[in-house]
Formats: sequence, C-alpha cells, structure tokens
Amino acid sequence: MIMLLGSLFFFLLIGVPVGFAIGLSVLLFIVIDPIQSVDIIIPSMVAGVDSFPLMAIPLFIFAGVLMEKGSTPRLTRLADSIVGAIKGGFGVVAVVASAFFGAVSGSGIASAAAIGSIMGPEMTKRNYEKGYSASVITASSGLGTLIPPSITLVVFGAVSGTSIGKLLIAGVVPGIITTILLSICTILLARKLNYQGSSSDFSVKQFFISFKEAILPLLTPIIIIGGIFTGIFTPTESAAVAVVYAFILSFFVYKELRIKDIPKVLKSTVITSSSILFIVAATGPFGWVITTENIPQMISNTLLTFFENPIFITIIILLLIVVLGTFMEPTAIIIITTPIFFPILTSIGMDPLVYGIILTICLIIGGMTPPVAINLFVASNALGIQIQETFRYLWPFIITVVLSLILHLMFPVFSTWLPNLLL
Repeated sequence: MIMLLGSLFFFLLIGVPVGFAIGLSVLLFIVIDPIQSVDIIIPSMVAGVDSFPLMAIPLFIFAGVLMEKGSTPRLTRLADSIVGAIKGGFGVVAVVASAFFGAVSGSGIASAAAIGSIMGPEMTKRNYEKGYSASVITASSGLGTLIPPSITLVVFGAVSGTSIGKLLIAGVVPGIITTILLSICTILLARKLNYQGSSSDFSVKQFFISFKEAILPLLTPIIIIGGIFTGIFTPTESAAVAVVYAFILSFFVYKELRIKDIPKVLKSTVITSSSILFIVAATGPFGWVITTENIPQMISNTLLTFFENPIFITIIILLLIVVLGTFMEPTAIIIITTPIFFPILTSIGMDPLVYGIILTICLIIGGMTPPVAINLFVASNALGIQIQETFRYLWPFIITVVLSLILHLMFPVFSTWLPNLLL
C-alpha cells in the first residue's frame, strides 16, 4: 500500500500528468510485486471506460461548449436584470450567471472560463478590483459541479455504483443553497469595499425582456431533469438530448455557431473529454490493485482502530479530500478515493447521495484553494492577473463554501429529500 500510494504522490509532486502518474504507480507496483501480472493493465484500462454512464461526460462537455455560442450571454443578461441593481450586486450577477451556466454545462472549469471571459471585463468596467472579480468567479464556478447536469456527480455515480439520476437530482437543493450563500457573501464583501450595482434600477420590463431572451437556454436543465424523472431517457441519453438541443439553439435559433466554428468546438470537446477519460481509464488497473491488496479494508480498520466516533472519521476523510483537491484534478480524486472512503462512510451510516454531494462540495473548496486551484487559475487568466492578487478577497468565499459543507453534513435531508420525492 505504501509503495502504491507513495509512488503516486511522488509522480504527482514532480509534475507528471495525473493519468500518467496513476498508470506509472500501478506499473511500478506490479513490476516489483511478482504476484501481479503486467498483462492486467490494458484490459483494466479498457474496462475502466467501457461504461454506458461515462458516455455522458463528453456529451455534457459538448453541450456546454455549444451553449457558449449564444446562450451564455443571454443567461448573464438575465442574471443582471434580476440582481444587478443591488449595491455590489454585479458580483451576484456573476454568481447567478455561473449557476445558470452550470445548469447547462455541468463543468466548473467551463463555467470559470465562460463566465470569466464575459463577466470579468464587465466587472472591470464598473471599477471592481480584478482580484475580487476573479475570486467571485472562482467561487461561483464550482456551482457547475454541484448543479445538474454535474460531470463530477456522473463520474462519482459511475465509480460508486450510485444511481446517477438520483445524484443529479440530489444536487438541485444543495446547488440553490450554495448559490444563495455565495450571493450573500458577495453582497456583504462588495458593500464593505463600496462597490456599486448597475447604473439603472431594477426594471420589471427589462427583466421580462431578458427572461424572454434566456427562456430557451433555461429549459435545458428542465429537459434533462424532467426526462430523467419521467423515465423518458436515462442520464446518459439526457446528455445526448442536451447536445442536440444546444446545437439547435446555437446554430438555428441564435445563429452564432457557424459551420467553420464546428471543428473548433469539436476539438475543444475532444481535448477536455479525453483528458478526463484517460484518467478514468488509468484508474481501472489502480482500482483493481487496491481491491486485490485489500487497501480499503486496511485503511478502514486503521481509522476504526484509532477513532471510534463516526464524526471524527468523517471529518478526517473530508479534510483529506479537501487537501487532495488543492493540488489534484477532481476526477482523479473521485476515482482514487471513492473505492477507499465510500465503503467506510456508508458503513457508518452516511447515505450514498449525501456522500456524493459532500464530496463535490469538498472538491469545490479544493478547486478554489492554492497551490493548484484549477478554477482560480482559469478565472485569473481570464482577467489577466496573477492568482496572488485574489488572496485578500478569496478567503471569505472559501469560508462560505465550508459553511455550505457543514450545513449539508448537519442536515443530510437537503441532499436526499428531492431525489427520494421524485424517484
């Protein structure tokens, strides 16, 4: 166990890409351990991605890229018409816009890139500090991994065997709660910094105009969740429906997607999807090794030996996930840690849906916390600043997401009520 996990973290620390780090650690372990056979690696990698639910990942990514052509600006204008007039409310526009975009893309990184490129320059025009703007966008982009269709929850469902349909619906209430908490934090911090809202007051007329423009993109999550709820299609099939719908909007309705843009859109989708799916493939043999070596049982027995209180065990596991999230890609963390921690926490009474939501919130915290902080780098790059410029503004948002984590730990019904009601 020490050699497998130790070599994995060594490769990660020296900068080896995550997928290759996982594969090399398995290869090293198998070469040194004569009981194992190298022949298991390729079949395990193929089996790791030979999954119908995992087809949802490239499809949701494709839909998100297509939505950037026409849908995202309209969602942003709708958010501005709702909360832009509040003092400091233009930061809330970024939060709400991220929630809207997350509901059509399922990706935190995509949200950070799309909202950062649109909202960043607008916030700068309104004299918002770039560090503050990047912090708001970084924190709110994590909503894309919580609000359905969440790619993070799809991966977790595929790895843990939990119903993906229930997981996606389970993210609705936590996503709304976290959006509200981040909006409150944004307003309080903006008022302290004396930032103003939009130049005009709230207008019912402007709201209805913006709502009319954004109604078609807003139907995307309704189509996805409604289709799953009614049994018309599976979560994977819903991703395919989302792609068709997004293409119709961007190409035929808004006419912002041109034929010459399609290769670029496909290239972006393939690059993002392949990087995620290669990690999934690499963790196939990794999962096989940790299972055959009884590593989950060893770690479980160790934790239960030193800590009898389930609360302490939960806190230790979640802290470890947050720490891993500060320097590792979320998909890798899910695939590496789920076979180890999922059985432990479910054995002490945690609902699988609750664990999926809690895990996702931990990854949001890790994704906005240096040194790696992928979403922070994307948002900072969109605004043309160094991440150091965000540090003085970032910590209130981290505390806010931690508060959301605590709330969902204390009240698991937030995660279980809606899926149990609908499915």
